[in-house]
Amino acid sequence: MGRLRYIRLTRRQRVRVWLAIILLALTALLAAILLLTAAMTACGGQSTEPDTPDDGQTGTTAVRIAPIPSGFDPAAPEDCDVSVSFDNGDIKLNDEGVLVLHMTVWEYELFDAAEVSAMKPGDTLVVRGQEIAVTAVESADGVVHVNGGLEKGGVDLAAAESGGVFYESNSAVTEFPYNYVETAQLTLPVDGDSFVYTDTSDLEKGEQTYLAGDLLTMQDTVDFSCTAMNGTAHIAGGKVTAITRVYIP
Repeated sequence: MGRLRYIRLTRRQRVRVWLAIILLALTALLAAILLLTAAMTACGGQSTEPDTPDDGQTGTTAVRIAPIPSGFDPAAPEDCDVSVSFDNGDIKLNDEGVLVLHMTVWEYELFDAAEVSAMKPGDTLVVRGQEIAVTAVESADGVVHVNGGLEKGGVDLAAAESGGVFYESNSAVTEFPYNYVETAQLTLPVDGDSFVYTDTSDLEKGEQTYLAGDLLTMQDTVDFSCTAMNGTAHIAGGKVTAITRVYIP
């Protein structure tokens, strides 16, 4: 068996060998980088950012627009004026002999003006507890027509005169355009000392006023019933202290 021979390289030859080794290593590293880049590109350039719901328009985010909380607490009604409806049958004496009035409390929903003004297709509008997918928004004369407005089965939001809020409108032209929503059922005592029922609903008769006792003794001759659009109750100290019924055209 032959013996291995040790080849002695000159200094220049050793430098050339090391340069060749380094060049091969650099070539292999560059090839690996190119392969990795190609693999990432082949994955479709998928974004690593989290998905965000949008409205179908690039760069926009869908928004849920809900009514502003009213702040009325039916479990503890404080000093407040509320729209109410009731009829003569809701006025009675309870088991303790106290004159009470059973009322349905109504409110109309208010929406933040900034949110309504920024509303766009893809957003969600919450009206009377129902979520409505917004597909179209148009504005004219202070009224925002959502999904074509009332005429096309959508919703009309009108700007309040006080500013800052919009409300759901039954019509853009009627004198009582609010779309009322039932808030609560209340049965409260009538304040026998201070209660006054003020009625201006009949233009021919003019203003009529009644006291607490009249609600019982005059039920057969006077219709005291109210609707959400014409009846307002003033509540103070957990009692009904006043009822106002106004004229409706």
